[in-house]
Amino acid sequence: MWTSLETAFRTARYYIDCGERAVERRIGIVDPKADAALRRAGCRRSWAVITPCNPGCRRLRDAENAQRLRRLYSELARRGYCHRPAFNCAADGSWPEPGVCLFDIEHRIVVQLARRFRQLAYVAGRLGSAPALYWTQAWWIARPSSAHQDAALINT
Repeated sequence: MWTSLETAFRTARYYIDCGERAVERRIGIVDPKADAALRRAGCRRSWAVITPCNPGCRRLRDAENAQRLRRLYSELARRGYCHRPAFNCAADGSWPEPGVCLFDIEHRIVVQLARRFRQLAYVAGRLGSAPALYWTQAWWIARPSSAHQDAALINT
């Protein structure tokens, strides 16, 4: 299960609405044009994509996901976090999930938000660097993988 779950997250497409256009981010791929669009949209250093939808990879009804998305937007507005709409899907276009791209937020806060909405992982990057997958759950540490560097930010 872990291998297929990790593959699904790592091959997914992560789209961020930057106002002028949506940019696609993929794990492990540096994209200077996407970074430039993110910078123009207000990102200064780093970004993170999270979704409140389908918690724990359990598919919910559209109405439930829409309610969860409204709760996330309300919390972000209350906290004053800079963000843009985002959309994630599997490589084949299935499993669509709306979400947000947070700009310049500490990783520990991103982890807290992702956990609050019961997400297993999120994608984040720094301008000029390749996006990476970050797990939010302790079970990740016990799973077999050669990509243990991703766990570094879980406990920060």
